Amino acid sequence: LRFPANRVLQSEPLLTTGAPEAGDLLYVHYVDEHHIRIGFDHWFRGGPLSDPIPVDYAREHELQISLGSLFPAYDAMIFAGLSPAEVDGLKRRVQVLLDGRTILDFAADCYEALPSSVAVGRNPIRGTSCGPEFTGEILSAERFWPESP
Repeated sequence: LRFPANRVLQSEPLLTTGAPEAGDLLYVHYVDEHHIRIGFDHWFRGGPLSDPIPVDYAREHELQISLGSLFPAYDAMIFAGLSPAEVDGLKRRVQVLLDGRTILDFAADCYEALPSSVAVGRNPIRGTSCGPEFTGEILSAERFWPESP
């Protein structure tokens, strides 16, 4: 992705899951001309915001997100062979890497969400932690299985 250079003191969605009053949002807050912060918002509870991160707005960046609400229900066949603790580790984890560097990594409650509710760069659930859409460029988006639960 490429962050927009003209959004100082504004926040925009990176990833949204779920529905109004039962959703999770990952968003970017533009601190100044050289820094961003990444935040997580679990509806009704909020969540943490990263420390300021130096960023070159003219450069392309790689963002990797592991969010509990991106995984299916606990009893899904995809979890066959994993222990309940391993499944819980996936479904209760928020991890964000920017250009290979860990920005956020913590345990959190995440709402169950249908795959059809996942929105990249948009906030269709109208969460108040950020605006309606990401105004930078999302060059590509793909799903992958995390390396370790």
